Amino acid sequence: MKKNILLILLGFCVNSLSAQYTLIPDAEFEQKLITQGIDTEGTLDGQVLTDDIDHITLLVLDGNPPVTPYIYDLTGIEDFISLEDLRFSNNKVEQVDLSNLKILLCKFNALTSLDLSNNLLLESVNIDNCPPGICEQENTLTEIDLSNNVNLNNFLSVNNYFIELDFSNNPLLESLTSSYNNNLTSLTVKNGSNLNLDIFN
Repeated sequence: MKKNILLILLGFCVNSLSAQYTLIPDAEFEQKLITQGIDTEGTLDGQVLTDDIDHITLLVLDGNPPVTPYIYDLTGIEDFISLEDLRFSNNKVEQVDLSNLKILLCKFNALTSLDLSNNLLLESVNIDNCPPGICEQENTLTEIDLSNNVNLNNFLSVNNYFIELDFSNNPLLESLTSSYNNNLTSLTVKNGSNLNLDIFN
């Protein structure tokens, strides 16, 4: 009997030691993971079991102030290694580390930079801003490099600050909306395959 108990305790200790955690320093980010049943521990403790998140393909983190607080920090998102569709509109995120996405919806944030150079599977991007004076936060991106995103088929950017947009390496582009980007001085859509382009705004 004692031997069985010792074996059970030993197994528990081994499992506890082998469990890996991902740090989630933003409390509202973790709360959304708890609410959606992703953080199975259900405790707001600044971390989540990596096994709980490494298989997630769709993650919706849209803000709804003042009902829910803003998310400011998406640290930890890099361990969502299966993530294909990320939506975190209406928050105050300034930077984000992304890699495997196919769909990115990040409108109404506070982004100052966005590196999509490793997102070779990326198909759709929406980085709209609120009209001036409407939201507390706004994306202030002035540049974006889409040269590695050869699978991109949809790009939506309204009320932004881009100076130059170059889609010359995006032959699958079907929809391009870049309205009210008053700083825009150069727009290149010569990608050798503009017959695919159905929406150009």
